[in-house]
Amino acid sequence: FLYSYFIYNYDLRSLVFCSLYFVLSCIFFFVLFSYFFFFLMIRRPPRSTLSSSSAASDVYKRQPVNNATPQPQPQLPGASPRKGLGFPASTRMLVGQDLWEAGRHQEAADVVIANILELNPESLESAESMKAGLEFSEDGTLKTWDLNACELASLPESFGAVRLTGDLILKHNQLTMLPASFGRVQLGGELLLHHNNLSALPDSFGELRGGGDIDLQSNQLSTLPLSMGDMHIHGDLDLHDNMLSSLPEHFSKIEVQGDLILSNNQLSCLPKSITSIQVGGDVHLQNNLLPSDPPPELPNAGGQVRMMNQSCRGCC
Repeated sequence: FLYSYFIYNYDLRSLVFCSLYFVLSCIFFFVLFSYFFFFLMIRRPPRSTLSSSSAASDVYKRQPVNNATPQPQPQLPGASPRKGLGFPASTRMLVGQDLWEAGRHQEAADVVIANILELNPESLESAESMKAGLEFSEDGTLKTWDLNACELASLPESFGAVRLTGDLILKHNQLTMLPASFGRVQLGGELLLHHNNLSALPDSFGELRGGGDIDLQSNQLSTLPLSMGDMHIHGDLDLHDNMLSSLPEHFSKIEVQGDLILSNNQLSCLPKSITSIQVGGDVHLQNNLLPSDPPPELPNAGGQVRMMNQSCRGCC
């Protein structure tokens, strides 16, 4: 309208002035519009992420997203033990075994503790209290591990890689079974498993090579694995106060340097090969259900056959 007016009236000076004003107005509105557009771009959440981001990086964040289930990532041994390690059981076993074999016993114990807490979420024992039962030698190797009364109901497969030069104490817990790998535990002292709820022992149990007593009293054992006959025990074998009704035939090949304690069970007969058993101390058979026949001689027993509170013993 302004252009038409100035052209009609031939007012060239006013025409130049109005044209300049129009151009400047267009530039101003263009800059203003660009500023608000850019401001909105950097303030809005990108479509590919929930967090705010710059407009430049938004182009890359709009790439297709892989919705596949993320794979669990391994955690360090000291991180949140109640959540476990995120490894499958076989991988955990290998990781722990490598640490034990490398002499990194403190790190290896942390792995086992994390696995224990994962299997026993109801246990009131924390990782710190379980670590308190660890005793290490000056060279960093594990000497003794005291897990007494930790309310443990089960042990992980990684426990089979444990190595220690002294005692392993698992008494006064709620263990109903031991992992299949338990026979691979290496210990130089006593194994104390008394006052648990064990109803059976794994087949690998006979592979254990300890340096002291093996105490399994006050459990619920009704049978023993055949591999028990392959054991060489440097102390006592205490099976007192269980529910054993018989002994496997291969049991007579066991070697016990201390006492063999089978009292307070449900034994109604003993294998005929029991006469060849090698025991360095006494054989305790009190309070069983054995017949009244005279007890057979045990020529390889270094002590006496204890029959107190029971008439006699027989073989079957």
